[in-house]
Amino acid sequence: RGLYATNDIRNRGTVVEIPYDYALQVGDSLWGTVYDTFTDIPGSDDWSEDDLDDVYQGLNFLQSFTNDVDYGPYMDSLPQRPSSGDDVGLTPDFWCEESIRGIQIPSLIHEIMDRKQMVKEVASKNNVNENELRWATWMMRSRRFTTWNMVSDPNDSEENDSLFGVFPMRQNKIEQVQGYLTPLIDMANHANDPNAVMTINVNRWTREFDDSSSFALKALRPIGKGEEVTICYGDGDRTSLDLLDKYGFFIDGNNADDTIDWEELQPEFTTSLEEDEAELAMFDDYDGEDTEGGGTMANGVEVQRKGLDSRRTMLSLRVLMKRLSNWRPMKESPVNE
Repeated sequence: RGLYATNDIRNRGTVVEIPYDYALQVGDSLWGTVYDTFTDIPGSDDWSEDDLDDVYQGLNFLQSFTNDVDYGPYMDSLPQRPSSGDDVGLTPDFWCEESIRGIQIPSLIHEIMDRKQMVKEVASKNNVNENELRWATWMMRSRRFTTWNMVSDPNDSEENDSLFGVFPMRQNKIEQVQGYLTPLIDMANHANDPNAVMTINVNRWTREFDDSSSFALKALRPIGKGEEVTICYGDGDRTSLDLLDKYGFFIDGNNADDTIDWEELQPEFTTSLEEDEAELAMFDDYDGEDTEGGGTMANGVEVQRKGLDSRRTMLSLRVLMKRLSNWRPMKESPVNE
């Protein structure tokens, strides 16, 4: 799955362009979305507002677009609803609690568990399927493009004051944050060294969206026919932890990993790098033909199929984090008798 060039594309050339009207608007800070109340849920006061926004945009997407036949072709292009929480490429939001806690980074575990609870409660209060809402929230977190713009405050009554009834005397501006899903464009995969970039074209005079606006991918260098078109998710500042949390993957050579503050992160690893590497190596020889049942690891141990993919990903992350941090288990202090 990805986006590939059907013709040679010159440097700065347009790879694909989507009219503004073809994008699916899934969020707007001016909509005044009313959240459900969660005062009866322990710990809900500490929930991330950004994560809660993602869940409610997922709810809007689920209710407004997924069953609309006009958007059927686009829905078919999206990752399908997972058959289980252990499908390859899923974010930890879908994992079982054992795999999540196996990450052994308390702050990340807390965020994931909070988000799972948010999805559960919002689904319950709005009478939607929890797994459907979790999938829709993942679509928001992984595929939505967000725009920021300063616009006239619609609640400012003084805005209509004008000189000679023509020239506005004063206009209060507020930030408008909008979220969009953009067909075709959101099929582009991530790369550390991408060959394309997302651009947003708005009215050059008003700096707002109108019928002339569009979303586009522009080539950063010549792209050959048949070459995959890639972009950088975020601004190049997303660490492997961020990529796994939002998109369900991470890759080697991510320069953003150099910015991880290990003292602030405070991982609580309980195994050595060598132990994790040894267990991860067992997956290379795993007999996974029986996808509905179990299989045999390299050490001959019979295991259940459920949880293997998430555990493999979790171990791969732990190995990477330990290599990056040069982590070693602390030796126990000798006991003086």
